[in-house]
Amino acid sequence: IIHAIPGYSDSTMQAKTLLSKFISFVNNTSVRITVGTLSIGYAFSQKVGTISQVAGNSMLPTYMPGDWVYINKFNIFPVNRGDVYLLNNDVNKLQIKRLVGKENDIIKPRKKLKVNKTQEYDNNSDTDEEINEHMFYYRKIKRGFIWVEGDNGSVSKDSNMYGQVHISCVEGKVLFNLTNIFSNKNNSTRKETFVINEDKYFLKVD
Repeated sequence: IIHAIPGYSDSTMQAKTLLSKFISFVNNTSVRITVGTLSIGYAFSQKVGTISQVAGNSMLPTYMPGDWVYINKFNIFPVNRGDVYLLNNDVNKLQIKRLVGKENDIIKPRKKLKVNKTQEYDNNSDTDEEINEHMFYYRKIKRGFIWVEGDNGSVSKDSNMYGQVHISCVEGKVLFNLTNIFSNKNNSTRKETFVINEDKYFLKVD
């Protein structure tokens, strides 16, 4: 014989109700925390910096496929020759390349350009000019544009292929290689410091 306990049914229902409310509160709080964390993480990666993995051989030997690099996205302007930047353009989407020339510089492309006629150099012109000087063809960088190249010129798809890049395509600056910091591999074959060959330029404008 089971004797009913006065108030048992009501107490059980109240306990279940409280437990249900508590679980609902925890779930909603977790969702808010998760969404908030994701939002902060997204904002950080878009405005401050992010860690990305290198793909492709265009930046060998400086950066190898599989390397992890830290890309700074905060206060990256003005850009500097010789630094490596993250670019987002319509041709190759996201890629890292070294900045070789800035606006009004006159650059010698990796390959001789085919032109119909020689144009005179005009320091006040913003047109995409090709200049013939001492049997070499040069390219004047337009206002608001830059010239970028990969360190591995034999395979790199860069300004030598798709031309000058608008400065707005620069999304970040590669600061350091995390793989070099945390890896025990022998990195003696890498370039510690990359120096652009001065023969690359007909004229630098600062």
